[in-house]
Amino acid sequence: MFDLVIEGARIYDGTGNPWFTANVGVRQGEIARITRLPLEGIERIDARGLWLCPGFIDAHGHMDSMLEQDPLQRAKLEQGITASIGGLCGESAAPAVLPDGGMRTFGQYLDDISQRPTGANLAVMVGNGTLRAAVMGSSADRPAEKQLEEMKALLREALQAGAAGISFGLIYPPASYADARELAALCSVAAQYDAPAAFHLRNEGDRFYEAVEEAFAAVRPSGCRLILSHHKATREPNWGKTQVTLGMMDRAAQEGIEVFSDAHPYTAVSAGLKAYIPQALHAMGMEKLTAMAGEPEGRRRLVDAVEQALAAGTGHYKHTDPPRAYILASHTHPEYNGRRITDIAREQGRPFAEVVVDTLCADRMTTVGMHVDIMAREDVNRVLRHPRVMLCTDGASFLPGTASHPRVRGAFPRFLGRMCIRGGLLPVETAVMKMTSLPARVYGMKTKGLVREGMDADLVLFDPLTLCDNATVADCTAPNSGLKIVIVNGRIVVRDGQAGGEMQGRILRAERRC
Repeated sequence: MFDLVIEGARIYDGTGNPWFTANVGVRQGEIARITRLPLEGIERIDARGLWLCPGFIDAHGHMDSMLEQDPLQRAKLEQGITASIGGLCGESAAPAVLPDGGMRTFGQYLDDISQRPTGANLAVMVGNGTLRAAVMGSSADRPAEKQLEEMKALLREALQAGAAGISFGLIYPPASYADARELAALCSVAAQYDAPAAFHLRNEGDRFYEAVEEAFAAVRPSGCRLILSHHKATREPNWGKTQVTLGMMDRAAQEGIEVFSDAHPYTAVSAGLKAYIPQALHAMGMEKLTAMAGEPEGRRRLVDAVEQALAAGTGHYKHTDPPRAYILASHTHPEYNGRRITDIAREQGRPFAEVVVDTLCADRMTTVGMHVDIMAREDVNRVLRHPRVMLCTDGASFLPGTASHPRVRGAFPRFLGRMCIRGGLLPVETAVMKMTSLPARVYGMKTKGLVREGMDADLVLFDPLTLCDNATVADCTAPNSGLKIVIVNGRIVVRDGQAGGEMQGRILRAERRC
């Protein structure tokens, strides 16, 4: 007798092999039997006409930043995501210096969140910006040898405690202050633990090629496994560059670098509004920036700096074109959410830069979300077709009264249903592999990502005729269609596309020793 029996589904098992029809028996959180023979279960699901595959794995997300506000992880579960990776783009919750001067280690952080119920499984990376901040604060200086050794020691503790790897956010201060020496040193520690290094590149536009090569150079000496985060070419002058960068990945793989990438299926990106503030000013730290913006002279200086950066088209500002930028989430100005910044500025009769600075100041420089449509569909599709690319949301969650990028709600149904099943972008078995076993292998999730006896019972059952995303910028919380059942660790947590509130997820710790 099984806890749950799924009868007659067409199974895409995550390997990339052709589908087959079978019955699946689940017992004590595991896939206990796959057979064409009848099975007896306490609960039975008639899955004839439906397709079954492993639970989707979000290869690049930020759910760790929203876990306290949304422990259920509704937006993940209701698109079939049963596990995700957090702590990307150089930012993680630990290690962190405490008010009394002590240190909250990564292991203590994992212990803390492991005690709280959660809806989906979550693994967390440790961010290089967080390591820098724990040792050097917001300083833009090159670390002294002693400081670099302290960062490496904190990284070792995190990896021993179960961190999924290290992430680099080379476009966001203070992570962006890391130089080649620092990158290579931290990657060498990760390599000792067979842990991957995920790079948000330093540039995804005019210097895209150089940024990709910088990541290769960082891992070459140690052989660290490399992940190029949310692979994309931003702004029209750079469209088409993915033909070259994907070729660079292929050549690096031939050279012996174990390289992968991830991407989401939208042409729009999401970033923090504070990306408009020049990096040199970020070195002051958020508290000083906020205080500066609260004084007339300081506010004027910030506004001027943003205007100059926009005029010069330097750094991150080349991927934040004002006419294409929308505010997604401001706590103090919810009336701005989902609206184009240029429209807000025109209605108020104020310059664009003033709206940016004043909104950031009101929100005390927290991450005010921003949505910018700046990629070519041809580039997005080309990247998604590449065999070393995994699917991701690059998102966290949504809360009542706030707005988010549609990918937070609909990335996986959009890719599988709209783009592959009906759009023909990729064979279904290949698409499913990109969403399941490939990220499981890259991140060392040995019991996830396959419909196979002995694996964790994380499963998704859906109607192939109706599976589709419906979220838009205007309606970012619109539910997906066609998703029938989601199972996490052997328990049904979503029925008819709606999460029922069960918390069956776990915090996943990598099992590795140096």
